[in-house]
Amino acid sequence: MLRFEGIKECDVNETIQTARDCAIIFSDNELPKSICKDLEETLNRQDFSKKEKVEIEVRYIKDVAEIIVSVHCPLRRLVGKSDEQILRGLKKYQSRFEDYYNNIKPY
Repeated sequence: MLRFEGIKECDVNETIQTARDCAIIFSDNELPKSICKDLEETLNRQDFSKKEKVEIEVRYIKDVAEIIVSVHCPLRRLVGKSDEQILRGLKKYQSRFEDYYNNIKPY
């Protein structure tokens, strides 16, 4: 069953500007290891955002699949937005991902 684990954020320096990388982390204790790679490819084909770069990684650690939805946000788009507004945006990604994941029923 898909379970939300949390959000991790970090700022990264790029050549001209700073960007924020955000990882929305899920786990799924029912996902078989044998389909993790195929699921990762399926999830990465889905267009979760037109603005930000979104990459999804599915790894299997200690009998539990960990699904990491990475969102790369250049800070020039975030100027003038409070941390609360940014978090609200990440919650939308979380919700969209959960809805899509539950619709495709990977197992």
